[in-house]
Amino acid sequence: MEPDGALLWVEPADRLPGGQLDGMLYDLAGQLQYVELKGWCHRATLQRLLHQVASTPTRAWVQLLPGGDWAPVQWLLDRLPVSGVPEADSG
Repeated sequence: MEPDGALLWVEPADRLPGGQLDGMLYDLAGQLQYVELKGWCHRATLQRLLHQVASTPTRAWVQLLPGGDWAPVQWLLDRLPVSGVPEADSG
C-alpha cells in the first residue's frame, strides 16, 4: 500500500457485511499521519481497514465532522452497524 495517496476500500458483494470507503492517506517522513475517509461501512469493514493502515489501530483517533471534535476510534466503531444497510444521515 502506498503510504501517501488515494484510497478505495470496497468489500466484495459476497463478503458480508460489506461497505465502501474512499479517501486519502497522508504521510510524513515515511509514516502514516492521518487518513481522510468517506463512505459507508459496517464495524467489521472499518476494523479490517484499520488493521491494514495503522500500526496500532486501537490507539487511532477520529475527527468528527461537522464540528471538529476528536474521539477514540472505538467510539466510532461502537456506533457503526454490525449488519444491514447503514441508515442515511437525516441531519
